[in-house]
Amino acid sequence: MTARSARRSRPVSARTMKRRARKNLEIAAKRELAARTGKAPETVAQARAFDRKRIRYRRAGLCHACSSQAAWGHQCGFGKITDPCPVCQPIVDSFPDSGPRGSKWRKLLVRLEYMSRTEARAAGLIA
Repeated sequence: MTARSARRSRPVSARTMKRRARKNLEIAAKRELAARTGKAPETVAQARAFDRKRIRYRRAGLCHACSSQAAWGHQCGFGKITDPCPVCQPIVDSFPDSGPRGSKWRKLLVRLEYMSRTEARAAGLIA
């Protein structure tokens, strides 16, 4: 008998059984919702790309909320996100690439997340 099979045959408490059942119901509900809406859950690669882009905009000087909105805009489209806050709007206006027509957003496609702050300042990418 291996250690793994020995663990499986060991009885668990009622509390553990309730937690496992609740977790299984939550997973089933998420799968059902994804099947109904036709949207697959976010993959690990999508989450990493979101974080990379969020860090890029954060290093450019945007607040947490606006950097998350910008990263979300790259993922689902800039027409579907809220406008940047008044404090961040001048920073967004300085970005080199334009966003969709009618949007207040502009894109930052330079990969700041791979540069140090001093390198980005020396290149004139951030203030």
